[in-house]
Amino acid sequence: MGRREEGVRPGSRPSVLAVFIFSLVSFGTAGVWVSRIDLPSWDIVLYRSGIGGAFILLVFLLTRQKPEGPAHRKDLGIVFLSGMAQGVSWIFLHTAYQEIGAGLGTIAYYCGPIAVMFLSPLLFREKMTWWKAGTFLAVVFGMILVNLEALESGKTQYGIFAGLMSAVFLAVMLILYKKARHIGGFEGSLIQIAGCFTVVFLFVLSKEGLPRPVPGGSLPWMLILALFNTGIAWCAYYGAVAKLPVQTVSILGYLEPLSAVIWGALVLGESMSGLQAAGALLILGGAVLSEVLPAILGRRHRSGVRER
Repeated sequence: MGRREEGVRPGSRPSVLAVFIFSLVSFGTAGVWVSRIDLPSWDIVLYRSGIGGAFILLVFLLTRQKPEGPAHRKDLGIVFLSGMAQGVSWIFLHTAYQEIGAGLGTIAYYCGPIAVMFLSPLLFREKMTWWKAGTFLAVVFGMILVNLEALESGKTQYGIFAGLMSAVFLAVMLILYKKARHIGGFEGSLIQIAGCFTVVFLFVLSKEGLPRPVPGGSLPWMLILALFNTGIAWCAYYGAVAKLPVQTVSILGYLEPLSAVIWGALVLGESMSGLQAAGALLILGGAVLSEVLPAILGRRHRSGVRER
């Protein structure tokens, strides 16, 4: 499956949107399951990528999709490298879940796409508007507020560091993935998760040899994380994303960190201070507005041109 967007029939659009929103809300539950698994973050990522990747491979084979990789070997390598970056990012992200909670960990993680947006003029020669620069500064200020009160304990400092490093490697993943123009969809996700599994497996071998077995009490949560949050949710995401406009995907994508905050509060009892809540609003608001306002202004401009 390539990266070309497909048109969506009017009657099917609500169902496609529902599937896409389901996948994002599902992604937001990851921190809940991770908090219940008694394993180091790297072992969690190894099992998650291995079991989830096997599920995605099964779906890919059952749907009999034609692979694009053999015809685009350079892109194949780039997507695999992006998956390796995703693996490192997940190790830091799962550490952040365990140290500072699902909500704050996911918010830190989602600074990655904002960093890519800010670097896009240098990397992809995309124009940086004053509006996007302003929203980037809002996100940075929001991160300062979110972490201001959390810097009191050494454990939390490490959690914040892990969250920010997850964002750095997420940005690397996005940059690499954007450079591969011919491989996407289920095939792209399958190659990515193979790269993720490979780098984490090598890390586990170097650190502790064979991975630790999953404790009996953690097994149900590991299966939910690997099969539901990774396998099923990824298939739903990549099945819907090819049928939706880019702007819709970009804007709705921020439902994931929002849902992570909500799940963290409802299930794990996580709470934020007033400053942290203000910082979270700045991060989410800046991220959404960086996508929404240009789309609105673009539609108005095109409408004005048609009227003239």
